[in-house]
Amino acid sequence: MKTLFEICVTQMNEDNRRFWTVFHVFTLVIGGLLAFSASSSAHPEVKQGIAIVAGLICVLWRQIQARMGYWSRWWEEEAERIEKLYVNYVNTKCERNNLPPIPNNSTVFLGRKPKKRGKGEKRWPGMSTRRAATWLPLLFLLAWVLFFYATFRA
Repeated sequence: MKTLFEICVTQMNEDNRRFWTVFHVFTLVIGGLLAFSASSSAHPEVKQGIAIVAGLICVLWRQIQARMGYWSRWWEEEAERIEKLYVNYVNTKCERNNLPPIPNNSTVFLGRKPKKRGKGEKRWPGMSTRRAATWLPLLFLLAWVLFFYATFRA
């Protein structure tokens, strides 16, 4: 059971690393296209072409980030599920041998997710960085569409 948990956590860490590596690469590519298209030496037709290519890249980026985010979340949920089974398994063995159980604060994934808001609570729950990184390409896409129309009218 411990080996299964280790495999799950290792895979989750690898998926998270890939998620952020892809995010950084696409951010650099879009930033480079923006820097080139914002230069005054580029012709309006070139800027429009760059805006179209960048828009397509943003759509591709969004799809890749959403898919990778899904797998990262899936591995986190699996690690939490396996950790719960593992803790129950260890606590059962401890109980049989008259040893103290694993304290609640020594688990990695259990209790990590924030509690759901209760009825009448007016607290903003916030957004995870992974979710924000998944939606950021759509904001870039909107910016490129606006840039395209601005160069089209110029």
